[in-house]
Amino acid sequence: MLIDPYISFIVAGRNDNYGEDFNGRLQRSVQWLSSQLEKHKIPSEFIISNYNPLTDQPSLREQIQWPEGREYLKIRMITTPNEVHKTFVNPEIRETVPLYEYIAKNIALRRAKGEYLNASNPDIIYSPEILTWLSKRPLKKDEYYRLDRVDFHRFEVNGALPPNTIELCRENSFRAFLKGHRYNDLTFPNFFKLRWWWLRRKNELWLKRENASWDTPPEFTYHCNCSGDFMTMHRDKWFALKGNPENTIVAAHTDAMMVIVAATSGLREVVLPWPAYHQNHDRRYSCDETEANPIVDKAYKIYEANGRKMMAEKKPMIVNDDNWGLKGMELPEEEW
Repeated sequence: MLIDPYISFIVAGRNDNYGEDFNGRLQRSVQWLSSQLEKHKIPSEFIISNYNPLTDQPSLREQIQWPEGREYLKIRMITTPNEVHKTFVNPEIRETVPLYEYIAKNIALRRAKGEYLNASNPDIIYSPEILTWLSKRPLKKDEYYRLDRVDFHRFEVNGALPPNTIELCRENSFRAFLKGHRYNDLTFPNFFKLRWWWLRRKNELWLKRENASWDTPPEFTYHCNCSGDFMTMHRDKWFALKGNPENTIVAAHTDAMMVIVAATSGLREVVLPWPAYHQNHDRRYSCDETEANPIVDKAYKIYEANGRKMMAEKKPMIVNDDNWGLKGMELPEEEW
């Protein structure tokens, strides 16, 4: 690719089969994204923040069949070795886990070359309408972009993704996350566009009713649901806000905090009308456990208190210093 990328897609991961079938989820995600970016001729890059990889296992580059024959998509892998990871281990600040998701994403955000930067996850399949829309270069510097998420159960694919991939995602869907609300036991066997339009309309009416209350949480005002799957801003805005908060106790709700930071900085929220599809898997911390898991509950309460404070003061809470994302540190990088 001879020109600078319009957009950088950033994900974090390591070669530990997180959540089971991690390689398969990443494989399907990057294969679909590459096919759409090439189809629409969008100059772009896909950055894997390869955080604290296991040295006794094959690397992610070796384990994934990366799309070939690309003209518009560049793939980069930035590796944070174990000795650097250890410098972040501090139980007084954060739970000790092998991958600090938002530190890893910040490392890639800091080094991304796109005009716009999309912090996402390695198991997302975007609606094709999203890439058609991006091909028109519609993004604006004074906005940040969010979308809804539909979860689907894994389906078997032998070889390349079939042309009906999106239909398979819809057929195997069971849950949706919209602004302020989650819808369980959900299926879209047919007439998806009509059913999706009605679900979003129903959610808008529900939010209008809830927001009439005098005391509603921040996620009823801004789209904080599953925001780690798609949070897009101009690179200058990511840098002005100093990336995702790095000192949260767990990854859960860190992405929601970032949404409130962006909103209270003066950026306008734009929620795309098309969903992203998420391949369901086991996870370290599930927001389903907010009340049952004390650490997730604590993380939510911190997010909610900080979110309310920012909204009341109409001022973002920027917690990182100028060294966010390991500024100035040379890290191993591969590009292909």
